[in-house]
Amino acid sequence: MTVKEKLTCKDKVKDSFQNLLDDWLVASVYCGQTIEQLEDQGYDIEVVEKYIQYDSLYDYVNQTALSWDFVKANTFNDQKIGYFRLQLSWGGPSTEFRIYTDKDLNIDFIEYWYLDWYDGASVVVEASNYYSFNGKNVFDFKKLPIVVDIIEQFIELEKL
Repeated sequence: MTVKEKLTCKDKVKDSFQNLLDDWLVASVYCGQTIEQLEDQGYDIEVVEKYIQYDSLYDYVNQTALSWDFVKANTFNDQKIGYFRLQLSWGGPSTEFRIYTDKDLNIDFIEYWYLDWYDGASVVVEASNYYSFNGKNVFDFKKLPIVVDIIEQFIELEKL
């Protein structure tokens, strides 16, 4: 690639997704632990300090994500079905998960999107990644309190 060639979202999406998974894996280990516990285990506190303020991986994701919402079908061109969106960053670039469910809110599939000014690319999140955080399923979103209202809205939309 020459210097003049710009990387596209398709070039960046896999690395972005892997970096996020790596961050969440680290968070799943350190969230909920005290400084004393980590020092006793020999960890460098400066390296893990950003994680220890959170009670759990769920808490970390919930408080570092920008938004959680439901995107109705046909909100965007060529978008035939609705999905739940966990928006992680916004602007250039933006990153988000799109979680597609059946009518009972069981996950059909999940996509991770990397978007940057009229360009975008996604990877499908493999089901094995749903439980890759020390046995914790960050995508089991029906357990998160913030979701209850959105689920109720979703069910009402489906009745129309």
